[in-house]
Amino acid sequence: MIVRIKAMSENRRILHLIKTLDGATWAFHQILELRRLGWDVHIAAPTKVGRFLSEMQKTGAPLHVLPVEFPVKTPWLLPRHSAGLKKLVQELNPALVHSHFVSTTLLARHALRGMSIPRIFQVPGPLHLEHRLFGMWDTMSADSDDYWIGSSEFIRRLYIDGYHRSPERVFKSYYGIELNPPTGESFLRERYKIPAHAFVIGNVSFFYPPKKHLGQKVGIKGHELMLDALEILMPEHPDLWAVFIGGPWGASENYFERLKARAQLIGKGRIIFTGTLPHAEVLRSWREMDLALHIPLSENCGGVVEPLLVKTPVLASKVGGLPEVIIDEETGLLVDRTPESVTQKLRWMLAHRSELSRIGGNGFERINQMFARKNTAAEIDALYHKILSV
Repeated sequence: MIVRIKAMSENRRILHLIKTLDGATWAFHQILELRRLGWDVHIAAPTKVGRFLSEMQKTGAPLHVLPVEFPVKTPWLLPRHSAGLKKLVQELNPALVHSHFVSTTLLARHALRGMSIPRIFQVPGPLHLEHRLFGMWDTMSADSDDYWIGSSEFIRRLYIDGYHRSPERVFKSYYGIELNPPTGESFLRERYKIPAHAFVIGNVSFFYPPKKHLGQKVGIKGHELMLDALEILMPEHPDLWAVFIGGPWGASENYFERLKARAQLIGKGRIIFTGTLPHAEVLRSWREMDLALHIPLSENCGGVVEPLLVKTPVLASKVGGLPEVIIDEETGLLVDRTPESVTQKLRWMLAHRSELSRIGGNGFERINQMFARKNTAAEIDALYHKILSV
């Protein structure tokens, strides 16, 4: 106890483990605010290149480049990865290690066991918990130095009710974002020759093929379900267009091209696959959409905040933390993960277009309450103090 109290009063160094600079912008927003609150945050990541390198650099946090993931596919590298992380922790002497991914958490537990340094796993999504083997690996590898922060109430309840973790070790804090609407010229309709009168449905996500070993029959982002609904609705509504922004993830080019070919048959030019766009363009694109479509098989709160930031209403699936943001026909629209449910709700929406402005405005107010990054960082600040006082 004396050691932890001393650490809280004298050592404000925190080590954050990030597995990629091609994503995790929510972690960088949090780190920026924590440094403003006086925490000496350092970042460990496997590379110093990535799409969001500039976001990482804005934090001002020193970057230490080394492997930070548990090498599941190359287990013979585990001793090297563990030794590297352990050496860094010994050199930095952080008061606490804060991990944002399953793989970085598993490595930290393996490398730092016995060092009596608190470890926090802030859980960005529930996917691993929804598959028992991976959820058990997470929870059973933890010891008395481990804590969890669910980034939704859904995740927090999974740990407590589904895996019987103590409520004293499981907290909740949404990942905060910068709630400034995007600036810059609109481009989407002009670039892709979408008529001014068109009603545009949009989706932004990478294309992940089904993971057969997890029993998936469609990709995790639900692109097949969206195309199923559009196949029924497009003949009924000649002014209906759809834009899918995002490219294949990893080695999924064939999957992406199959869906693109199907979209061409269905939409006959009214379903556009843009491929990957610059992040700034993605943010601006939401302003030109009449409805955002986000129906993944597993999700936390992602995919709905950015469109609501510009008051574009969202139709989302009833999974994970999404119903904490989207209240059906109030702050958005909710559907089950079936083609029939998606089609039915889209048909309702097309018949009640005058309601969309009200719904989008309500959604905008809700995300400003839930995801202001100064508020969420203050929650993490309080949790650091609480854990380091134990």
